[in-house]
Amino acid sequence: MKTELKYALIFIAMQLVWLIIEVLSGLQTIYKDLHPIVSNFIFIPSVAIMAMGIRAKKKDLGGKILFREAFLAGVLMSFIIAMLSPLVILIFDKFINPNFFTDFQNYAVEKGMLNIEQAKDYFNLKSYMLQSALGAMVMGTVTSAIVAAVIRTNKNDEEIKK
Repeated sequence: MKTELKYALIFIAMQLVWLIIEVLSGLQTIYKDLHPIVSNFIFIPSVAIMAMGIRAKKKDLGGKILFREAFLAGVLMSFIIAMLSPLVILIFDKFINPNFFTDFQNYAVEKGMLNIEQAKDYFNLKSYMLQSALGAMVMGTVTSAIVAAVIRTNKNDEEIKK
């Protein structure tokens, strides 16, 4: 559990740094039109951290890991991240970019993407807190399965542990 917690906290730190970079680079102000595209690139460090965490778990287990052990390590990391992600969104809203939700509500309405009610329903603290938690759990679980399949010791996992 120590390894999973460590890498979940690294992931949370990465999320905060990513959000700060988005603000400093203008993706949340000047270049809002690029935000939906560029923000998806968080996938790269997310997968990398998940893979590093599962590899560290493999090292903790003496260099051998079953698929289920790797998968469960990733799911545990995902669960911790899901529990902490709303806090990241709260910190983001209060300290990093307090204008984000209002700015993006206005942007979505101005561009004709959403009406004002839809924009307020989507771009708000509660919605983003929920999206971050659910997204962390769903994407983390999928990523865990893929990484576990690659990182497991070999195809005859059960024989290794006997």
